[in-house]
Amino acid sequence: MNNKNRGFTLVEVLLVVGFVALASIGIYAVYNKISTSYKASETSRQVLLIIDGVKNLYGNQNTYGGLSNSVVINSRMLPSSMVDGATITDKFGNEITVRPTSYGGVLNNVITIELTSVPPEACAKIAPLVSQSVEGISVNGDGMVKMMPGYGLNLSRLLLRCSANEDGADMSFKVRSTIATPY
Repeated sequence: MNNKNRGFTLVEVLLVVGFVALASIGIYAVYNKISTSYKASETSRQVLLIIDGVKNLYGNQNTYGGLSNSVVINSRMLPSSMVDGATITDKFGNEITVRPTSYGGVLNNVITIELTSVPPEACAKIAPLVSQSVEGISVNGDGMVKMMPGYGLNLSRLLLRCSANEDGADMSFKVRSTIATPY
């Protein structure tokens, strides 16, 4: 007797489920990579937006005294998507800190922008996008990957420092006052 209403065998069903699972993993990996690239690009734009905003806010002064996150937020230079109460956030949802630092004997003549817990693959993308607009970039504390104007980004050191901590890299960008003491 021929049974024409025969269903799928267990092996056939498992093969189909396996192929669907593999395709899903591949799609997720591609999506995750594209998402990280997008967030890295947007975070670099956020850093540049802060730099331009602070320079406009302080004008031709040779000091950034009093600069803080609250000053940046209260000046309304940032889109609301970057502000969460008293916190400035990047596209990864991590806090951005803006503060003045001193260089060359001049008090508070440098804008310092700090990002925390940046995914390693994003760290390696953000620094090159921002490097032309900053004088110094450090990754994970003492890891200077760009030290002064006229010097390029040290890509091998950048990759090493970005991947040093699997929980994410802490990045710091430094921009001097346009009328500050030269390096």
